[in-house]
Amino acid sequence: MKQSDLIINETIDLAERYMSITEQILEDFKNGNGNLNKLFLIKFNIKFYTIGVYALKTAMEEKIKEM
Repeated sequence: MKQSDLIINETIDLAERYMSITEQILEDFKNGNGNLNKLFLIKFNIKFYTIGVYALKTAMEEKIKEM
């Protein structure tokens, strides 16, 4: 497996995990069980998404060059 494929797969896997965590936190807030610490987790997840999108963009550019 090429490095760009590995980066793409890992980024997608991590994004799915963080999305699941974010959805659970939002559901907790909806049910009245949210707190400030959970809001910080959402802030962290947003930062991860930003980094993940950049990593995915870079990996896709490398994959295109390989073709």
